[in-house]
Amino acid sequence: MDTLKFVSTETIRKSRVNDTIRKQIDLVPIRTLQYNLEEVDILIPVEKYTEKTLSVPIEVVNLPSDLILKTFPGYVSISAMVAVTDYSKLNSDLFRVIVDYNDIDPQRTRKLKVNLVKSPGFIVNTKFTPKNVDFIIER
Repeated sequence: MDTLKFVSTETIRKSRVNDTIRKQIDLVPIRTLQYNLEEVDILIPVEKYTEKTLSVPIEVVNLPSDLILKTFPGYVSISAMVAVTDYSKLNSDLFRVIVDYNDIDPQRTRKLKVNLVKSPGFIVNTKFTPKNVDFIIER
């Protein structure tokens, strides 16, 4: 008994789930063990999702203090799927979007790659545009 770490349940498969699932499910028997229960109750909460789009400013990293770098555009549009219950919590402050000055090769670089480096854990299917931006450097 000291080596028992878990007990498996029978597999269930569901498709097109639109609502929370509450169900009793059988435990998989272990020959050398007798259970006082043959089944367990499961609860699988299901939430509706919706899309939200936000405008997030582009931040420049690794920029020498004597230079100014401006991106065009200065913002990216981020869209993500979010649970309806979390919709009001999702705002642009939860994201960080950067371009890196160190990525510039004066002879070759015409556009800078935009990187999404921070986003909240309660969203899925995150997309942003543009992926690359024009820029100018001022002294």
